[in-house]
Amino acid sequence: MKKVRLLLLSSIFSTAFFLVLEQHSSLWASPLQPSPLKNEHSEPLSLHQVLNTIDFSAVFMPPRRDAPRQTIPAGSRDEKRCNGDKTLIRPVVSESNYSLTFAARPTIFVEMPETKAEQVLLVLQNEISGERMETMLPITEIDENGIAKFQLPEDQPSLAIGQDYQWFLAVICQNSLQPSDPLFTGWVQRVAFSTEVAQMLDSFSPAQQVTWFAERGHWQDMISVLLQHPDAFN
Repeated sequence: MKKVRLLLLSSIFSTAFFLVLEQHSSLWASPLQPSPLKNEHSEPLSLHQVLNTIDFSAVFMPPRRDAPRQTIPAGSRDEKRCNGDKTLIRPVVSESNYSLTFAARPTIFVEMPETKAEQVLLVLQNEISGERMETMLPITEIDENGIAKFQLPEDQPSLAIGQDYQWFLAVICQNSLQPSDPLFTGWVQRVAFSTEVAQMLDSFSPAQQVTWFAERGHWQDMISVLLQHPDAFN
């Protein structure tokens, strides 16, 4: 049974890679000082409204000279759903679909307000060594923004610092993984977290932290702050 599941997973991965487009970028993140975000709305901002206050085309770009060998086009971020669901499922990812992070086990955020699915398959694969970490995770908590969070458990290895990982997240709509199940993918690289950076971030307000992370390409870290401090942007 495990062999059949792995073969099916490999087939799905092959389909995803078939859609891969190679991207190259010489843009660098701007080392600007953070500035607080301002809410000009009278009503509380949703997560997507807050994200729209940042011009990611101008400031969100991981500081690297080259992209991973294979990067995923916009199709990997398309809204999808399980059969019978009334609402769409989509990952909360940047336009570049690539992120830096300080986390040893980064969190993947997925918008899934209402779904009959009960679990997901999360896979992270090292671009250089090919080492693959995978785990089945239950869909247990969905917050008021309709966002669910998925992360490798503590018994899985930490991401190596300075290496790119491709992540895959398959939403299992029935009892087992099917080729038609929603599949999303992106890239992440863990970077070192120094004492100086930790102290600097501690001195920032949540809005300043969000801007700092955005300017340096830390998508997952930025979303974590947004979700932990929703009132800071109202």
